[in-house]
Amino acid sequence: MIYIICVILSLERRRGWLNGTLPLFTSDSLPHYADVLLELYGQWKKPQPTGLPGRPCNVQRVPSADLRYAQVHKERQGGRVVKVTQSIIFGKRRTVQTQAASLKRADGSEGQINMSYIERDNLALRQELRCLTHKTLGFSKNRR
Repeated sequence: MIYIICVILSLERRRGWLNGTLPLFTSDSLPHYADVLLELYGQWKKPQPTGLPGRPCNVQRVPSADLRYAQVHKERQGGRVVKVTQSIIFGKRRTVQTQAASLKRADGSEGQINMSYIERDNLALRQELRCLTHKTLGFSKNRR
């Protein structure tokens, strides 16, 4: 989770590079990712008054129109993946699927909503940065 927050924050710093558009975000089914994306890229919306007595509703964060986020949930039995479910959290289904299909694989076939790209990037980071390696005594030289 820390990695995805770092990636999102680095994208926030480089917003000018994105030409006003956001990339397609994908993750596993951990619910905190949606909260972080909504916090960074959401917009405040004041609900319409109901006309009823009492305290008015608080303003809420709603996803912006160009925020696209999909989750992949893997169900396992006995350590093996038996079912993979893809769900679109933010954005329109057709838009998200079109953007995912535009990401070409190495063999030239269409891309899809999956976690393989980010998992491969996580593995490369863990192999290169000792502070991200699990269950080892490797230390990095500085806190950053």
